[in-house]
Amino acid sequence: MRRIRYLVCALVSASGYWADGTFIGEDKLLREGDTAMVVAKDLDAGKSYGWYAVARGALLEYYGAEPDAASDEKRSDTVRFSTVSYSSG
Repeated sequence: MRRIRYLVCALVSASGYWADGTFIGEDKLLREGDTAMVVAKDLDAGKSYGWYAVARGALLEYYGAEPDAASDEKRSDTVRFSTVSYSSG
């Protein structure tokens, strides 16, 4: 599991997506200066991943699924990271 964090600047919702567009999760009702966080599960050791964030105004309702596209969306660049293998020997 890897926690993915990104700084929030004057927005109320931030979503994480894998580089292929697959939804990871969303952090809701954020205030300026908050750090949004989503949790990426089931990552494979020794693999590289790419993800990006989408910031948008949020509705007060939350249905537990990927949010609909909105006209006020801002997308980050894609960020890459790699996981490592280790033995506890």
